[in-house]
Amino acid sequence: MKSELDILVNNLGFESCDELYMRFLPRIFEGEIIYHYTSSAGLQSILKDVPDTLVLRASRFDCLNDKTEGIFARTVFIDICNEMRKKNEIDESLYSILVNTSPTKTALFYNVGEKGKTTRINREQFVASLSQDRDSLAMWKYYSKGIQYDGRNIGLLTKEITNSLGVQFSGKEVLFRLYPVVYKREKQEELITDFISIIKESRKYNQDDKLVRALVAEQLSHWALVFKNQYFSHEEEVRIIVDVGRKTKDGILQESPIPIKYRDSNGYIIPFIELNLSKNSLKNVTLAPMGCEKDMKDIQKNILEDMLCRYGYSAKGYNSDIDMRY
Repeated sequence: MKSELDILVNNLGFESCDELYMRFLPRIFEGEIIYHYTSSAGLQSILKDVPDTLVLRASRFDCLNDKTEGIFARTVFIDICNEMRKKNEIDESLYSILVNTSPTKTALFYNVGEKGKTTRINREQFVASLSQDRDSLAMWKYYSKGIQYDGRNIGLLTKEITNSLGVQFSGKEVLFRLYPVVYKREKQEELITDFISIIKESRKYNQDDKLVRALVAEQLSHWALVFKNQYFSHEEEVRIIVDVGRKTKDGILQESPIPIKYRDSNGYIIPFIELNLSKNSLKNVTLAPMGCEKDMKDIQKNILEDMLCRYGYSAKGYNSDIDMRY
């Protein structure tokens, strides 16, 4: 039996709530390769800490370095609601619902357990950051030490990432998706205004405010981790976003569907999860710009390829194309 929300979404021309939400998001990333920048020590950990597996870390979103992480999208949303109200494009009743609705903290998990049940519970959200740019000076600068760059860049096959995570999270209260980050204010405004237009149309079919709040809360939660300030646009970021079910019983936190680990960074405790990828995911590794002569760069590239081979990877090694003295 269909819920009232499902019926409303169907009346709006969508087969499901998920189809509606995705209509107002960037397209899921479909490029062949994405790149993860890390330090030299980080590369060693990624490649060989777990036998026969390449391991990336995804940190909880509210512990990332951008202080506006998770709240920037709602700020833009409220700004646009204010503009639309001033222009009389939305009435006071709808305006109040829109600006007073917060992103949902729950997620709908499908095909959980042996019976493949569907369940909605609280969640924690984790993010692994990658880039569309293989050789970005701005990204290398994150890994500079004095006059030297200590960075490494690993090229990963998108299809292998998707396949590996599908296996790792199968049957668990865990969801994942790959989205390119939206930096341009114009694109953010377009997605938001188009969504609000659909919400306005929904009032023709059902006047229940709870349904509107449900749609807005869910859409805001999706935007929260894919909208960023344009000042970060040099990162050309693609995100692996992972929702992990969070259960409590009598106020006590229960075991997570996948292990959640902790590390210390600059005085902060950072929760993270490990993304276990097939070794076939690794396409190449690029060394950061070096100030040495070409002969030494070639020696380092050859050593890198030897190392990859001995670690069991059939991946190519490259030097950065950026030619720098320091």
